[in-house]
Amino acid sequence: MFKYVLLLILFSVNAVNGQVSEKELIGDWIGRITSELNGGRDNLTTLSLNADGSFSETSSYLSSIYPHTQKWKYIDSSKHVEFSWVNTYYAGKAFYSGAKYKITLFSNDSLVLYYDRDDLEEPLPHVSTFRLSNTNKSSLIDINKVPKQVIKTVDLMGREIDPVSENIIFIELLNDGTSRKVLKSNR
Repeated sequence: MFKYVLLLILFSVNAVNGQVSEKELIGDWIGRITSELNGGRDNLTTLSLNADGSFSETSSYLSSIYPHTQKWKYIDSSKHVEFSWVNTYYAGKAFYSGAKYKITLFSNDSLVLYYDRDDLEEPLPHVSTFRLSNTNKSSLIDINKVPKQVIKTVDLMGREIDPVSENIIFIELLNDGTSRKVLKSNR
């Protein structure tokens, strides 16, 4: 049993040793993001990595309400993907948030990313894990069969709000990566 576990570990390490390029990561990846913390997370997501360095992610885990502020980069030396986005603007200055993920498995049709931090020796899969399939190579999930659902409701400043309020304008973020502006009035 120990031999098989060791072989699996070696295979996983070899799967990302020098075999990943930024160009291979570009495209749409669909799957799930999971976390064991804070009551758990198991959300359907699509991660779109674009050639211009921008990205979108539909579960709202790596998202910003500010358009065109989400950026990604691949660090070949450490096999990490870094994501950053504008979290808020204050006094005319942008304040960024970000997350770093270690590629733990990569092939033409599969990508597994574990949350990671610079100050620790090992990635933290219990914090968050992306398990994704390349939409061009796999039919793991049919995007058209996933119903649109509101995953977050925010005011125009980006603060999460309760959508039952009246006489307000708010934005609904949907699970397919789209959003819609809503005016709720009691008239």
